[in-house]
Amino acid sequence: MNIYIIGLGLIGSSIARAIRKKQLNHKIYGYDIDFDSVKYALEENIIDESFSYENIDLDASSNSLIIVAASPSVSATIFTQLQHLFNIKSLAITDVCSIKNHLLNELSGTNAANIVFSHPMAGSHLSGVESGNEDLFDNKYVLISPFNSEDNAIKIVEDFWRSLDAIPYTIKAEDHDSLLSATSHLPHILVYALLRYLQEKDIQDLEKVSGGGLQSLLRIGSSSPKMWSDIFLSNKNNLTKDIDSIIESLNKLKNEINHESSSLEDLLTSLKNFKEDTL
Repeated sequence: MNIYIIGLGLIGSSIARAIRKKQLNHKIYGYDIDFDSVKYALEENIIDESFSYENIDLDASSNSLIIVAASPSVSATIFTQLQHLFNIKSLAITDVCSIKNHLLNELSGTNAANIVFSHPMAGSHLSGVESGNEDLFDNKYVLISPFNSEDNAIKIVEDFWRSLDAIPYTIKAEDHDSLLSATSHLPHILVYALLRYLQEKDIQDLEKVSGGGLQSLLRIGSSSPKMWSDIFLSNKNNLTKDIDSIIESLNKLKNEINHESSSLEDLLTSLKNFKEDTL
């Protein structure tokens, strides 16, 4: 199968590396707006060839897969530029975005039967083609959201992720963004809020008075600011509601502490049990 990866950052290059490691019989084409990333990927044998997604020459005799591995706003633009490839039965088109509403809005009114949205539940605070990890998707869930998709397109996408030892899990595209706001985007907001608080508090020798717990918690604060600002703004309606909800939750904990409530330990125990039972 021919694999066309648009975007050779952390996720795109990790996909290519995983294909290589698992010795899958695919030809890997790579594109990135940054030519140095393409050059690096070619020199390191991460991809077989570079390509231009405006002029993809498909082999109709075998299945192909296009993976749009770009930021949310850029991905929406790329999808509109791929419209000439919609409905080709031997081709599936997918993405790796943590936001879907912008894609749904961009594709509204189109009759594309070969688009299947994906979102691998895997990542890193690192970024760029050099940071790719061939094991990134091992035993990780990939959220699959069909978009008027024919069975063959869904099969191409799901089988591909399984070949990388990932686990497809189907959810509705319309539900995706509200779920991910709570489970992914809000945690990043909380880390950035804590970092801002620590910056403003101006603690002398912060590193020396910080334990491993703080370092572990703040790890995702090293993620790409460009990518996460794009995600936050693209999902602002869901995210701002969740921020209001977490402020309410913090205030409830604050009240428990202020009133020296005897139920505080019980509350923390129930939350600990929830974490251990569900995550």
